[in-house]
Amino acid sequence: MLNTNLTTPAIHEDTPRIPSADRQRVLVAVSEQEFTRFLPQGLPESTDHVSWTLLPLCSENRGRWEELLKLHNPTILVTGWTTPPVTESMVQSDWFGVEYICHLTGTVRKLVPELAFKKGIVVSNWGTLASMSVAEHAILLVLACLRALPRWQQVLRKPQKDYESSKLALKTQSLARKKVGLHGFGNVAQKITELLQPYDVTIGAYSQGVPDDLMHEFGVQPYGSLSDLFANSEILIECESLTEQSRHSVTAEMFALLPDDGVFVNVGRGALVDESALADEIRRGRIRLGTDVFAREPLPPDSEFHELEGAVFSPHIAGPTQDLYKDCGRLALENIQNYTHQLPLKAIVTLESYLRST
Repeated sequence: MLNTNLTTPAIHEDTPRIPSADRQRVLVAVSEQEFTRFLPQGLPESTDHVSWTLLPLCSENRGRWEELLKLHNPTILVTGWTTPPVTESMVQSDWFGVEYICHLTGTVRKLVPELAFKKGIVVSNWGTLASMSVAEHAILLVLACLRALPRWQQVLRKPQKDYESSKLALKTQSLARKKVGLHGFGNVAQKITELLQPYDVTIGAYSQGVPDDLMHEFGVQPYGSLSDLFANSEILIECESLTEQSRHSVTAEMFALLPDDGVFVNVGRGALVDESALADEIRRGRIRLGTDVFAREPLPPDSEFHELEGAVFSPHIAGPTQDLYKDCGRLALENIQNYTHQLPLKAIVTLESYLRST
């Protein structure tokens, strides 16, 4: 068996239901690229108690997804970004024997139906492994905006007579003692709160359904509405999950509540924001903008964002960073080993967290 020791703390720990099969059948249904990223050390060897099968996903296999699930009849299914959905009709079928879905990556909202949780199927993901990475990226974008990074090259090209005045025109700012707002208060926001502590900032947050007591535990001021949060923030970090309630909730009216030269950073989801209003803000240059996400990714060639200057854009790379993929794979293997030995699992996805996820 591979060494699956991992020291990363879990989001939740729970005891799985007792496996019903004498021999657990593990099907790893991911693309070759995902397998190389997450499981570079390969799979454990099959034993009398656990069999391991790799199903490299390609376009042909995705088209035969239900047929292949029937054929392999796994009790444990390992999934990734490219794995086709497990549908309600599959979960309701007599042939469906999956007891545990071990997701190598983050959200399972588009992969697993709500019915799976009601049927008692255990689901896990990469837990908090990506949270610190995303939080780091959020701070990176904030600092890049405050220090006017997109305009540095322009200043460096200035002749000597214009050099000093051009530097002053950058209006660089420090993060210290700023008022920071967090739209969302999940694992990423909590890590951002921890990273901000040395800067002596004041932190507020709004996230529908999150109790005030949780924010108070982190020394964060809860706000009763998104507009109150924007109106009381000099820096606004977007890290809310995407739901029907939060979709397009960041509007032109919200941007108008930020002060001149305020900062807006998005490491959540592009569809949380009215992107037309976002593009207008970039053109006006009234506030500073940094985003890692867009509603359509990759950006279409004709996207107006390609023509805009003065903002910091990154190509959805906040997290996890590439060096963490193997840790996600080790967590998955450890969970599967624990499941087959009826031991507690890490990073369990509960129905509550599923319903709040993107």
